[in-house]
Amino acid sequence: MQLVSFFGAITEEEVVRAAAFAAKQLKPFGFDCIQVDDGFYSRVWRLEGNARFPTGMKWLAQDHSQLGLTPGIWLAPYVIAEGTEVHQKHPDWAGASSRRGD
Repeated sequence: MQLVSFFGAITEEEVVRAAAFAAKQLKPFGFDCIQVDDGFYSRVWRLEGNARFPTGMKWLAQDHSQLGLTPGIWLAPYVIAEGTEVHQKHPDWAGASSRRGD
């Protein structure tokens, strides 16, 4: 189950609730993975959580595991935002800008 429908509005509470539902109602049918969409991080390529995930992603993964689910997390390694650590260390990875005048 990927929680893509929440996108930027995703919260730890919603993920915990969805995981509990999935473990109880779907696991008997072979469902075993829950994936958090990209709304969990503060900015693209800043993979620390944001205020909507106060307990943190490690805790969330442990919660999923205790329910017998495989935790998953959505990443976009091909998307790099200016000002992030990866952009500062590897500006060449970002390629050329598509904006005129840059």
